[in-house]
Amino acid sequence: MIALAALAVVAGAACLCSPAFGAPPRAKLVRLPLPKYDGTLTPYTFEVGYPLVTLVYDTLLWRDKGGVARPWLAQSVKRSAGGRRLTIRLRDGVRWHDGRPLTAADVAFTFDFVARRYHPRFTPQLTDVEQVRAADRLTVTVDLRRPSLGFDDQPLADLPILPRHLWQGVPEGSVPSGPTVGSGPYRLVEARRKGGYRFLANRAYFKGRPQVDRIRVPIIRQEARTYSALRRRNVDMLPVSLPEQPAKNLGRSFGINILSGPSYSGTALIFNLRRPPFDRPAARTAVARSIDLGRIIQNVGPATPADRGYVHPSSRWASRARLHRVDLAAARRAFSSLELPAIRILAPANDPVRREAGRQVVLALRRGGGKARLIELPRAKLGRAIGEDGASASFDAAIVSTPALASYDPDFLQRLFGSDSRSSP
Repeated sequence: MIALAALAVVAGAACLCSPAFGAPPRAKLVRLPLPKYDGTLTPYTFEVGYPLVTLVYDTLLWRDKGGVARPWLAQSVKRSAGGRRLTIRLRDGVRWHDGRPLTAADVAFTFDFVARRYHPRFTPQLTDVEQVRAADRLTVTVDLRRPSLGFDDQPLADLPILPRHLWQGVPEGSVPSGPTVGSGPYRLVEARRKGGYRFLANRAYFKGRPQVDRIRVPIIRQEARTYSALRRRNVDMLPVSLPEQPAKNLGRSFGINILSGPSYSGTALIFNLRRPPFDRPAARTAVARSIDLGRIIQNVGPATPADRGYVHPSSRWASRARLHRVDLAAARRAFSSLELPAIRILAPANDPVRREAGRQVVLALRRGGGKARLIELPRAKLGRAIGEDGASASFDAAIVSTPALASYDPDFLQRLFGSDSRSSP
């Protein structure tokens, strides 16, 4: 089991771009880098490239700028009086990139397929689904085991809808052969491990023609090379999270505009409970007493402290009580009695916000009487160290990104922290 202590949620993000629809194109080409190759960008092959997946695939609902799920592929979603039956009416005329119509049968198939074919992000979102069926060509009914108030957000605004005619009968561990086909605003026309990705606008998109004709996504793994590419105008934008002051410095030194907004992700400190020292509650408590969330936020950038627990404070289900308090005197007593070796704090080398958060955690532990050091790792090595993709976890503690949407149903905590047959030892 791995436990998480939330540091901060809804951090500011710099250089974010979302093409608008329905107007003549304002750009022929936009280039933005990705730090790693992410497969063919299907829901079953991506790791960090979910935003790119959503260029190719659509969801039934989509979040507006306030994080509220609104109709997208779905024209409407109606609940029964008891909240356990959803009737989803689809937009008419939506087509897959290969020209086939998107129907209720595709939606019902997607729910059944993902429920049976495990995906760590999407399958847990469907645990409340008792039955899903296509009532007619454009109507889907979903029967739930309970009202599941967060269902509009996950899965309806998160799960990409799959084309049944391509995914039906695909063997376990495989994806359809040939080009990646979705219904989204862009068609993926090239995916190369070294060359990156090329997207072409879907001119027949149901929301209208995208304002950008082509999107080019080169793979640039090193952070320094990424900023160099921006300085040399080899890329047009960087969708990256930055601490507030470095973001301002970047804008001044590069002569570029910085567009900021909520990132809808948080930053968390996770512990490995399967090995010392964090198999002992006293060690975890000592760390918690050392960490001043407000001080970390002052140094990392705009964010909301998670001192009322993991559920976002704007959520209607958030705790009213403050659950986290710093107590350096108690931390020093605990560290003195525990006599722990230096704690290794892992952080992603190419993520300025989480890297700085890791540095601030190390400083906080030292102020609390502990010994700690920061280890920066490339994303792939960090993933292996924390046990992703079945690897054996080899870390003490690590800084990672984590979901922090205000609309989450608190039951997602069980899915996040709980173990099932796929993750239990």
